[in-house]
Amino acid sequence: VMGFEQDGHFLHEVPEELQGRLLYVINYNILKKVSLFQIFHDNEDFLSALVLSLEPHFVVPDTEVVRAGDVGREMFLVSRGELRVIDSAGDVVATLSTGQYFGEM
Repeated sequence: VMGFEQDGHFLHEVPEELQGRLLYVINYNILKKVSLFQIFHDNEDFLSALVLSLEPHFVVPDTEVVRAGDVGREMFLVSRGELRVIDSAGDVVATLSTGQYFGEM
């Protein structure tokens, strides 16, 4: 999906003010790709509030993000790459790509 270093902690190397600006731009661009939020493309206040509530998670290939039956407390947005949805038998039942989302709102 999206990554700069394997552990995803690339921002710890830059000053805090720049971290905030980078996260804002990254998250804003992610939201613009998600069809669910495209109806708000003219509502800068709403998008800005939403952007500030996002927390980036970087995953490397073959990482399990969630498991069927887990209690959902988060919504995930695919910013880049693909995620496979695998059933309990190990079969791929769907593939999510850039701009798609899953989880709880």
